Amino acid sequence: MVTITPIADGIRYLSGPLSGDIAFHVKQLPEMLDDQEFGCCFLASQYFTAENDFFRVNLKDDAGNKDVLGWVFHINLLTEEEDFYNDLDTFLLRYMHVGLHKLIEYSIGEGMLKNEKGTIDDLGLSEDLILLVYRLSVCSEVDITKLIPSLYDNGFILVENPGELDSSRLRVNQYLKERIDDFKSDPNRSCINLSKVASVFDDVYYVKSLFMTYLPSIDDSYLRYLMSYQIIEILMSVEYGNKYYEYVTKFGNDKRHNLMDKFGELSSEAKLINKIFDVGAYESFHQDYIVSAKALIDNLGEGDFKDKPEFPDYMYKIRNLVVHNLSVMRDFPQEMERIADIYELVIADIIRRTTVNTRHNKRLFVIDMDKTFKENKKTFYDAYHR
Repeated sequence: MVTITPIADGIRYLSGPLSGDIAFHVKQLPEMLDDQEFGCCFLASQYFTAENDFFRVNLKDDAGNKDVLGWVFHINLLTEEEDFYNDLDTFLLRYMHVGLHKLIEYSIGEGMLKNEKGTIDDLGLSEDLILLVYRLSVCSEVDITKLIPSLYDNGFILVENPGELDSSRLRVNQYLKERIDDFKSDPNRSCINLSKVASVFDDVYYVKSLFMTYLPSIDDSYLRYLMSYQIIEILMSVEYGNKYYEYVTKFGNDKRHNLMDKFGELSSEAKLINKIFDVGAYESFHQDYIVSAKALIDNLGEGDFKDKPEFPDYMYKIRNLVVHNLSVMRDFPQEMERIADIYELVIADIIRRTTVNTRHNKRLFVIDMDKTFKENKKTFYDAYHR
């Protein structure tokens, strides 16, 4: 816990329990926020500027309701020019105080303050560092990592070690940049909305790696597309398990040829993909993807691959072209870059609102979820030998 000690008008020392004091200049306000009620995480972005971009952040639930999560702002706003703060939102100033405390507490704990005393500039932190100060009553420190796809979709990268931030290593997604530019040009813009990932992805380490390591830093659009597509592979495996369980539970009450047809459908990736998507709930970027994918497929002379194709069909077709016709696809790098850029946002959206749910699966022989494995196995055996 940090301690604030006034030493002069407009200047205070902030001391930590480990060692080191840092002088800082942020306008002190009455009714300051309690640090213990807030968390802070560190971000980076290629799309926001320090002088003008600070936003209130909302967290959306499954029903679309919004609750104020906190504020996001650049480290450069923590200036030593006290007059700078005169026109800032009062609530933002309070959040900036908390963020500054958390930042210095982290820095002192990591031994980043080399001298016994100094200012925030002595920490050597990147000027590209961004702080998200959030209410723990809305989102816990554990749950904040479940916002990673939503952070990416809004132009941010979660930074685990702010002392090693190198923003030059971050790739710019041109499609995402267009969307953010549109947002910033809206005179009514006031906040950034985030939402957690679907429960099926709660403990999937790949999701974290995808949006923190792979997509922000890899330039090859073909590889980025296949990496993003792995999310679809995960969902297909979940859908396969769910449908397999459903068909097995109906084994004794359905005609055998009907079951054979249903089990046969589980071997079709295209049909599994169609079961994943909530058709009709597409966003604008789905349509942009279709336009870009269709243009590329037409250029390849394969525009008749399916009668009246929809988004899942185009997505699967591009995947097959990359996997099976990469030598030809390499002739269309600009078209593929556009498709991969859009697809990253599509995947972020899928992770947040997938229509697939997980089930507890008691291995292969599952008929009654309330029975043991042995009881289910015997029931399955009896049903099969009727």
